[in-house]
Parts: sequence; C-alpha cells; structure tokens
Amino acid sequence: MRKFWRQKKVKNSLSFIKNPIPSSLLFIKEKVYQEISIGGSVFESKIIENNQTKNKEKIFIQSPFFNKNHLFGLIKKFLNQKINPLILNFAFPLKPVLRNNLLDGKLLKGTKEHRLYDLIGKTVGKELENYVLKNQKRKIKVAVANDMVFLLLSGIKKSINPLLLVGGVIGSGTNFGFFIDKKTAINLESGNFDKFPQTETGKIIDQNSENPGSQLFEKEVAGAYLFKHYNLLNSKKPIKSTKELTFLSQKGDLIAQKLLPILPH
Repeated sequence: MRKFWRQKKVKNSLSFIKNPIPSSLLFIKEKVYQEISIGGSVFESKIIENNQTKNKEKIFIQSPFFNKNHLFGLIKKFLNQKINPLILNFAFPLKPVLRNNLLDGKLLKGTKEHRLYDLIGKTVGKELENYVLKNQKRKIKVAVANDMVFLLLSGIKKSINPLLLVGGVIGSGTNFGFFIDKKTAINLESGNFDKFPQTETGKIIDQNSENPGSQLFEKEVAGAYLFKHYNLLNSKKPIKSTKELTFLSQKGDLIAQKLLPILPH
C-alpha cells in the first residue's frame, strides 16, 4: 500500500529564484541598444554599441518609487528616441518570465522603501512597453532581469565557467547569487534573511519602514538604512545618507566606524 506525505510548509528567509538564461541572450545580437539600471538609490543609463559603452549618464534618485507611473515616468525621460531595444537592470525581486525568448520578470514585492504597489505581480518589461506605446506612440522591446542576474552574466562575458561564479551586491540593498547549472542563475534575494537577532536600532528602523517585518538583513547592513542607525545613535548630528556616513567613518567618527568600518588600502 502506497503512503503519501503532505509536505509541510516551512518558512524560509532566503528566496531561491531560478532564472533561466535564454538561448539568445537578451539583445546580444543587437549592434546598438540602451541599458537602464534601476537600483535602490541610483539611476544609470547607457548606450551600448558593438558591446562598447558609447554614452553614459547617472543621476541619484531622491525619493523611493511610490507606483509604476513614478518609475516609468523617470525611465521615459531618459529613453533614447532612436533606439528601440532596451535592457532594464532592475534591483528588485522578480519571478522570471520568458516572452518569445526575451527575459522578463514579474515583480514579487517592493524593497528598499520603494512601494510600487500597482506593479507587484505584473510583468515589468511588458508593462513598460505598453506604457511607452501609450505615452510616446512607439514600440520598444524591453528585456528585464534582477541586478544579481546581470552581475552573474557579466562573468560569463569574461569566459569564466558559470559554475565557478558567485555574485554579491551590497549597496542600497544587499543580495547574492550563483549558477546552479550553465543555463540557470539563482537569485537568493538575501536582503530578506531574518534568522538572526536584530539590533535595537534595527528594530526601530523596521517598525517605521514601509514593510515592517521583512527585509530585516537589508535593514541592518544596506546603504539605504545604515545612516538611519547612525541618526538613532547620535541624534544631535543627524545625517541624510550613507555617503555622509562613509565620510564620517573616514574622519574617525567612532559611531560611524562601528557601523561602517573603513578598511586600510
């Protein structure tokens, strides 16, 4: 007699998101395309021609994205009107989607204080294509992947065996990933790791965040939050960014050095 067991649902603080790599990698066959990177705090735009960066501009985003119109409106301002292929390097949790061998992704949730409530569960590249068609009356082709996936793919371009690659991003957010085989990249979404005791300042930051109870590891170590720890520990001299925290650490501020040690060169 066969016996069946019902698998128990166990909470896991690390996402294990498989990203299939298309056989025709993104726009690698295109001679000219645009690449836009959306991070936790930095926006970057590039024009790539024959695999070489021809034009690059960078701006710092002053406030988190509230909804998709806020996000897409910023992208629209920087879209090159003469180039239709676009790669969107998107530093948010995505469920991979293949559209006609084009890598895309459904947004799983907002992180780093970005809400994007009306984009959650939707296919980002497809939504952006429709937005541009509606607002600019032109068709573009958009490929989307998480920034960790793009970091891993950059290693392949350097002819490194994918199975030997491990990637890590510690910026406004934090994340790690690797290849499970030569055609599948794994995004761990490490910012949501929570199997550790929170600091007292971390508890306060979490309680006052847009997503209490989640992204706990990110709230302890990532650039979007480190300066907030400093302000709680030194309320007489509040700062506005982790860039300022870096400067203070370099100048010998003891609180800043505990939060962000500056290693000697």
